[in-house]
Amino acid sequence: MKSIRLTGKHGWVVGTLLTISLILLFSLSWAGSTVYVMSGGNSTADQAVLNALIARGHTPVIGVQSYLWDGTQVNLNQFEAVVLLNNYNWNQPGMPANGQSALLNYVAGGGGLVTGEWLIWNMDSAGKHKDLEPMIPADEGTFNAGTSTTYTQVTEESIINNGLPPSFSFNLNNINSTESYLDSKDGATVFYSSSNTGHKGVIGWNYGLGAVISFSTLISQTELANANYAKLFVNAVEWVAAPHPFSISGTVTGSVNQGVTITLSGTASKTITTDTSGNYGFAGLINGIYTVTPSKTGYTFSPLNRSVTINNADVSGQNFTASTPCIAWSDVIEKYNIYVAGQAVWSDVIECYNQYASK
Repeated sequence: MKSIRLTGKHGWVVGTLLTISLILLFSLSWAGSTVYVMSGGNSTADQAVLNALIARGHTPVIGVQSYLWDGTQVNLNQFEAVVLLNNYNWNQPGMPANGQSALLNYVAGGGGLVTGEWLIWNMDSAGKHKDLEPMIPADEGTFNAGTSTTYTQVTEESIINNGLPPSFSFNLNNINSTESYLDSKDGATVFYSSSNTGHKGVIGWNYGLGAVISFSTLISQTELANANYAKLFVNAVEWVAAPHPFSISGTVTGSVNQGVTITLSGTASKTITTDTSGNYGFAGLINGIYTVTPSKTGYTFSPLNRSVTINNADVSGQNFTASTPCIAWSDVIEKYNIYVAGQAVWSDVIECYNQYASK
């Protein structure tokens, strides 16, 4: 790269312009997300949501209420995240089918969604928004009218926990209730628990290429008046808006490699089978802790499973060795010979012998 020396009056002007340009370029590179906010039916509560997002450098756009959303009002693909408020309008009709389909497709294609109380109750108890059910990471049992709660961190996640203490307390708005008793679906991650209900407070997961987070509380002016809650809410928006590009991959070798079922559990749940060369890969994963487990009838695997942590990078080399169960003495001898050849460890021989001895 050639260096440029700026001298004299004109050099000072050019240098100043270059500095301003660099500052602008840096600012643009750190621009926040654009967020579509489906109105909760109350201008004060809506404005509190907008203010929290604006304060962190995001660009929110207030939209229609959920019962009016039919997918034609805006193209959601121009937004990184959607906040669906079902607060003061909780007793309105459900979202039209076309709107639900548009929202599902948006998240499955890589968009983010944040929801609060009443949405899940409306799905599980009032029969509304039912088409959204597959992408929501929580189920609702009932609700109560507690006046405050304490959220306590359950799962460590750098974006979700950013700038927050391990636990914090805040007041709850009462719109026919204050908080839902949420339970996490299989494969969902519980980020915070709630003392008021004794259940889950904040739950999230991947849906397709996108991500969804559900709060047990209303997301309104009362909750957002607490600085830590406001921070958690915006953290959640940033988490669902963040790209989820990471992967876990590996290979199965040994007695069988093709058609082995590989199950992923933990922060996300998926199941795939190995290809003709024994390779497998899970894509579209977020930071978190996962367990990878191989299985195929008639075979055992070493190791039985692998614990994998994704931290802003792909994880490869998560390999397994397949073998047939040791049911005869010849199987033990074969395993010993594999050990002698340097293709197995001594514990594999012992495991094989124990299998044989237990028959």
